[in-house]
Amino acid sequence: RRKVEAEQRRARTQRVRPRLQLRALISSALQKKDPLWQKWLRQTWKVSELPDGVRFATLRFDNDCVCSVLTLQDGSERHGPLRKSIREAEKDLADLRALQRSTGDTAACAELEARDVQA
Repeated sequence: RRKVEAEQRRARTQRVRPRLQLRALISSALQKKDPLWQKWLRQTWKVSELPDGVRFATLRFDNDCVCSVLTLQDGSERHGPLRKSIREAEKDLADLRALQRSTGDTAACAELEARDVQA
C-alpha cells in the first residue's frame, strides 16, 4: 500500500512540477518589473529581490512566508519548511546543500522532511 501511495505521489509530482516551475518563472519575471511589487518587497521583506533558492509560500495569506528550494541531482525541486524570515530560509538552504554535497540527495531529503515536521 505504501509503495502504491508513494508511486501515486511521484506521478502527481511529475505532472504538477513543470507547471509550478513555469508559474514561478513567469511570476518572478513579471514581479521584477512591477514598481508596486518592488516597493512591497522592500517594505515587507527588506530586500529588493529574493535570494536564489528561496521562494515565497503561503500559510495564511499570499506570500506571507518563504521557504528554501533544494534542487536535486535529477533536476527536481523539494521545498523546505515555511519560514517567517528570509534569513531562516537561507540557513535551511545552506545546511541542506552542504548535507547534499557530503551525503547525497537521500540524506538531504530526509533532513528536509525532518525540518518540515519540526517547523
